[in-house]
Amino acid sequence: MFDFLNQYLEYLASSFHAAYLVDITIFSIFIYFVLKGMRARTTRPFVLGFITLSMLYIIAKFFDLLLLTLLLNGLFLVLLLVSIFAFQNDIRRLVEKPFLVLSRKNVKRIESSDIDLLLETIYALSAARFGALLVFKGKESLERHLQGGNVLRSRINRALILSLFDNRTPGHDGGMILDGEWITRFACQLPLTVNRSKIKNLGTRHSAALGLSEKTDALVVVISEETGLISIAQNGTLSYGVSRIELQSGLEAFQQRFTEGGKKEGPPLPLLLQNIVLGIASFCLSFFVWFMLTYEPGTTFRSLILPVEFRNLAGDMFIEKISTEEVRITLAGPSRTVKSLEEGDLKVLLNFKNAKKGTRIFTEKEYKLSLPPNVRLFKVKPAFIATQLIQMKRMPVDIRPTLVQPPVFPLQLIDLEVTPKHVSLMVPADGAASAGPVSITPLVDLHGLTAGEHQFRLPLLIPSAYRLAPGEPTSVQVRVRLYNSSLKRKR
Repeated sequence: MFDFLNQYLEYLASSFHAAYLVDITIFSIFIYFVLKGMRARTTRPFVLGFITLSMLYIIAKFFDLLLLTLLLNGLFLVLLLVSIFAFQNDIRRLVEKPFLVLSRKNVKRIESSDIDLLLETIYALSAARFGALLVFKGKESLERHLQGGNVLRSRINRALILSLFDNRTPGHDGGMILDGEWITRFACQLPLTVNRSKIKNLGTRHSAALGLSEKTDALVVVISEETGLISIAQNGTLSYGVSRIELQSGLEAFQQRFTEGGKKEGPPLPLLLQNIVLGIASFCLSFFVWFMLTYEPGTTFRSLILPVEFRNLAGDMFIEKISTEEVRITLAGPSRTVKSLEEGDLKVLLNFKNAKKGTRIFTEKEYKLSLPPNVRLFKVKPAFIATQLIQMKRMPVDIRPTLVQPPVFPLQLIDLEVTPKHVSLMVPADGAASAGPVSITPLVDLHGLTAGEHQFRLPLLIPSAYRLAPGEPTSVQVRVRLYNSSLKRKR
């Protein structure tokens, strides 16, 4: 058990970096809103089922269960298509919710005098046993949740509200929409809740009030036609039979929550703690999903042949001999990481900083190789690389082109010019004094050339004991002028 845990911790320490933290944080924000939307929602069974299948998929992937993984891949595709059509309103709200939280748009404010007027009107409706539904709009749109109804543009008016909810009028069964101090619609049909356990034996009005509060951030006041009791539905919760003080507090708190002019008060401590716990749970769940998707038990091995390159070699030092120019390495690590490594991006680097002339031997511990943190070097061959360094000195030399053979009659060579005429070579420092004058003689072949001017490039052939100095060209430009002597005789 402890070995298993240690293996997890070692993997986490070697593979985790800042980019993963950003990835997990963004994903946890999404999970937070999904979990928050699950409460008192009709989508809860679907989301719970989706999470269960996701955990099963992670387990199947973790233990490399191929058939179960393929089955769940197809099932996820089907569920995605079904969820888009079945829960399009909930998905839309889930997408809109973060932007509404950050939005500076404020709900139209109801003045204190209008709240007092509403309270009097609500209790008048209660006393007359008129069933009523009063919907106070929040930030979220209500249009896609309402059906039917009549458009109205009127300020809050007691007589109007009483007449519209009079049971002798045709529109008394619907809901009335209030946006700030304005009545905008009446006789609207609201969506019914499917959580029948929350309303028990209550009627359709209470079901509609709870249903709209589950789908939006609106506050709904419902008056029972049978008992005259007043209830409040908000955030998927129905408070049945509230008092006048509770009703007034609920309306004022709703105003303070959205409007800019209201007193800014923080959420109650229980709600704040609940959100903190939900946030921590979302982050932990996101971290678990990341870990299970990225962690790979066991180790994958991969062998590569890499070129040897040199770093920090002094300008006057040259490698005369090297035991090998390639190294075979074997890497060990998680399968996904090891397989994703590009062979062309890996090189074995030898650091010649402060190296002096003579023999320099590099052991495998001195090989510089950039690898991901969770990949280790398992085997290296050869175990060491031997190099022979010599110190060299810059020396200027002339370039003197040489003809392979003279031009064939009647052609005559008029001019042979080479550019550049001088280059610098690096010669062994010990033998520079005794080397004497040195020149480079590129061979110029005139075979097949005709009369006139010809230009071509020839590579510089450097004697094996020397090196071309850094920055010098590796070839020269040759210009040849030939003349046909037979043309002169004919004239």
